[in-house]
Amino acid sequence: MNLLVIGPYVGDWEQEIVNFRPYARWLYESVEYDDIFISSHYNRLFLYDFIPEKNRIPIYKYLSVYEYDQCGYYNKRINQKNFRSISKYVKQIIINNEKCTKKDIDSYQVNYVKNVKHIPIYNKVFSKIKVNHSCPLTNMGKIVIIPDISADVKIMEKVYNHVIEKYDSVIIGDMKTEFPESNTITPMINYFDYGYEYIINYINTSKMVICPTSVWTFISNLQNKPVFSWGENVSLFKEDSIYNFDNKNSFILPTNDETNPDLITKSIDKFIKDLKIV
Repeated sequence: MNLLVIGPYVGDWEQEIVNFRPYARWLYESVEYDDIFISSHYNRLFLYDFIPEKNRIPIYKYLSVYEYDQCGYYNKRINQKNFRSISKYVKQIIINNEKCTKKDIDSYQVNYVKNVKHIPIYNKVFSKIKVNHSCPLTNMGKIVIIPDISADVKIMEKVYNHVIEKYDSVIIGDMKTEFPESNTITPMINYFDYGYEYIINYINTSKMVICPTSVWTFISNLQNKPVFSWGENVSLFKEDSIYNFDNKNSFILPTNDETNPDLITKSIDKFIKDLKIV
């Protein structure tokens, strides 16, 4: 018997989307094993629809619900020794279920280090994200705002107030987004179980997405949804760049510390007008 386990992954959402998931997909399509398993956060296993559900093994739940402790590939709640213990735990589950031995199992995982080491683009396969659970509050036809914490708060507040007042819109995001009091997703009673699926569902059913350049821009492009983003590090998301994914309705506005917020709001209005979505 020749088995492969990919993971465990204990890090944050951004690196799971940008690096670990496409790396896992590349491995799944490139290597030959009798069976392949994946191990990650219990509430993100839906990301790996290309692997049979029975082969998706969750890590300990407490590592998933504390999102602020997830940083890159790292998790502040565990050290290297703990991580190795989780790896052994995952392999033991496979041994018990498949009636095999440790020698039958190979493993691929990203290095458990604080500094993120990006995986080469030729070791990644990107695919759209599918969801199993639709958000009960989803209202198709809204403009979605995702105020990622990477953006300047004052600019984000200006954008948020402008869009909310002028358009039929809704604010969504995970625990690492601004304005939690206005977030539609995080207060939900089952957020920790299905929150990320609900966010993807909102993106999929929206008219467009507005967010600073971030993992949400990446996802919007991947899902081929109209998206307006701004920020200083925008090169990877521009047309014909690797994280544009041929999204013809992706507008990226380069900004810096001296950018007038009014430029961003006026650009949003023009983008929406050109899309003819309102």
